[in-house]
Amino acid sequence: MFFSVLLAALLPIAVIVYFIYRKDRYEREPVKVLLKGVLYGALSGLAVSLLKTVGFVPSVNFDTVGGAIYCAIFEAAVPEELIKFLFLWLLVRNCQYFNEYVDGIVYAVCIGMGFAGFENIGYLIASGDWATTGILRSFTAVPMHFFQAVIMGYYYALSKFGPADRQRTNLCYAILLPILFHALYDGLLMVSFAAGGVLSLAFLALGLLIYLAVSGKKRFNKLLALDRQKAEESQQSDQASPDVPDEPAQA
Repeated sequence: MFFSVLLAALLPIAVIVYFIYRKDRYEREPVKVLLKGVLYGALSGLAVSLLKTVGFVPSVNFDTVGGAIYCAIFEAAVPEELIKFLFLWLLVRNCQYFNEYVDGIVYAVCIGMGFAGFENIGYLIASGDWATTGILRSFTAVPMHFFQAVIMGYYYALSKFGPADRQRTNLCYAILLPILFHALYDGLLMVSFAAGGVLSLAFLALGLLIYLAVSGKKRFNKLLALDRQKAEESQQSDQASPDVPDEPAQA
């Protein structure tokens, strides 16, 4: 029973991590570092859970529209994305392998999937129908965490390798945009529930996921293009600066 729950919770996580690993075309990251990223993500999920348990993040019922909006922003989006960003920073701040634009997305996705895996296990264990819950979350909550990670990693990479005058702006985007889209997605679903099951809001949440999927693919391809350009410029520089033979030693 427990093994089945664990498999249902972690299988979509493994699929997405493998997918993003294969998409890194030029210089794939060491598997041990990716696994470390997933572990950091799980620890970020544990950190958020502990903050909620000790009351650092005040909890309210989301059976009213106001409560639903509060939960979406202050119980979910803000603490979860801030903690994930912190663990991303801890993972890559001294990482010698973080040397390409795409690496930002790869590492952020590992953090996001570790968080989603930790969250999945908790939800499936608490659910009366773990199989249905696992399937639903595989197509909703898990992709949502994936898409937020793509946004976070995209702007984190731009802050590291992009123009210096845009560094702070890109770091702000890496934090604020995942919070914004996370809050919007959760808010639509929670308000729909609080309002008695307004299907139009649920469809809007689905539409938001589709938008994030399309925009996420564009962001990933843009970083791939920047890495390709960077590699070509480095190759041209090497060709334009041939090695100068050493001068013969003086007698």
